[in-house]
Amino acid sequence: MRVLGVDPGLRNMGWGVIEAVGSRITHVANGVCHSSGEDLATRLVSLYTQMTDVVRQYQPDAAAVENTFVNKDGVGTLKLGQARAIALLVPAQAGITVAEYAPNKVKKTIVGVGHADKGQIDHMVRLQLPGVNIAGADAADALAIALCHACSDRTLAALPSVGEAVALYTDLVVREDLLQLFGFPTLVEKEWHRLLMSVQGIGAKASLSILGALGADGVSRAIALGDWNAIKAAKGVGPKTAQRVVIELKDKAPTVMAMAGQSATPATVTDDVIEADTPAAPQPAPTPQPVAIQTNAQADALSALQNLGYSPSEAAAAVAQVMADAPETDTSGVIRAALKLMAPKG
Repeated sequence: MRVLGVDPGLRNMGWGVIEAVGSRITHVANGVCHSSGEDLATRLVSLYTQMTDVVRQYQPDAAAVENTFVNKDGVGTLKLGQARAIALLVPAQAGITVAEYAPNKVKKTIVGVGHADKGQIDHMVRLQLPGVNIAGADAADALAIALCHACSDRTLAALPSVGEAVALYTDLVVREDLLQLFGFPTLVEKEWHRLLMSVQGIGAKASLSILGALGADGVSRAIALGDWNAIKAAKGVGPKTAQRVVIELKDKAPTVMAMAGQSATPATVTDDVIEADTPAAPQPAPTPQPVAIQTNAQADALSALQNLGYSPSEAAAAVAQVMADAPETDTSGVIRAALKLMAPKG
């Protein structure tokens, strides 16, 4: 997915384009459109022409624009709103879906605090896009807006409808020269990411590639069954690395699979983690999801089989095979099928 971020301004309109492929995000281009002309109408036409050229040249799949910040200067706010209309109009005319983000939301996503200054934003953008040459503060803000919008295809497919709230489990990786914030829809996916990162040769990119290709349940099944070919299917993961993942994590699979039954519900949205301009409308109670039933059956079956004396790895492999063949099976059905698989042959 190619994302265009726009930081609207009447004098200087920053823009930045990034490419999100699986778990990898790369810089494509960035710049600043400078308006020209004596009167307001001419300056707006200038911005419109330049932004149209940007969209035509880089062909983004999605666009994100920062919301207008209302201040005491009513005239200035009105002019900024007119420039922002250009930022919304140009991609919309090209048939591109346009998202809008509040300034504090962008800052909190990129920097971690909602009142970060431009220097902090510039620094974090450079950390997330190594080697990028930024055309100025407005372009840095635009790249931050684009980064705020970018996510993988699997994550996009799991998100609720436009306008609904969403929450993620996050994991912040801190190094001397890098800060990386990762988000996961379930606690199980976050735990697999942590375990995958512990394997030699697996970094954040490879871990997210594996989770993006297989999902948390797919990773659990592949490792429990010793199916390194499934791990190898992830982009950037070779056969030797895939085999190492299976060997080093096979004993960890039962614990994570059991965890799935206790954390099948996605992260919960609460008022203290959402910055909203207006009070949020009451949300209806969540409808029970099939995935919760499946993961509870999986966890209960693992516990029952281990209580019968089977080793965690043996029980996990049998349960993973049953769930792969018949994912809708209830707890008793999983236990019976797993016992048949583990029964002595002959």
